[in-house]
Amino acid sequence: MSKWKNGEAHAMIADVLEYREPFAVHHGDCKKCGRCGVLKSRSDFHKRQRSKDGLQSYCKVCDRDTSVRQRNTEKRKEYAKQWVASESGKASNRTYLSSATGMEARRRRAKKHRQKNPLKAAARLAVRRAVESGLLIRPNDCSRCGRAPPYRRDGRSGIQAHHADYSRTLDVVWMCITCHRETEESSCG
Repeated sequence: MSKWKNGEAHAMIADVLEYREPFAVHHGDCKKCGRCGVLKSRSDFHKRQRSKDGLQSYCKVCDRDTSVRQRNTEKRKEYAKQWVASESGKASNRTYLSSATGMEARRRRAKKHRQKNPLKAAARLAVRRAVESGLLIRPNDCSRCGRAPPYRRDGRSGIQAHHADYSRTLDVVWMCITCHRETEESSCG
């Protein structure tokens, strides 16, 4: 008679499973860190819903070390500044801003800025409406440097209205973008 028919095989398998059960529980409660390679308790890992086991692949110690290295280092900041100033960074930013996501982000930022600075928003709107109605005339030359700046990519004039005092909405000085930026920076401190 075969071992399978009289139940001996099942008993042997049960013995093997019984023997392996403590080993499986031990490993079921532990996980190997993907960075340091040490077998650690599941409580030593942060939770992550998207992973199969519900835990991050790095232990808390390695995750903290990685976060500290990546967080706000001067080297990363300098690299980011250089990349944004580079031609590829500018092109990437233009592409993003022309996308639906970029336009929506720009709208949200503009709305937040208008809500935070209602006096500035009212002054800018008053100038725009005055130019459209012909009450104010936008000159071709900068009143500070005297240059005629080129038109922007979107066809708008390179001359901007500078408010020294936002409560006086139509009292503006017409400047090129460069002079306007310099004036704003010098007035801020």
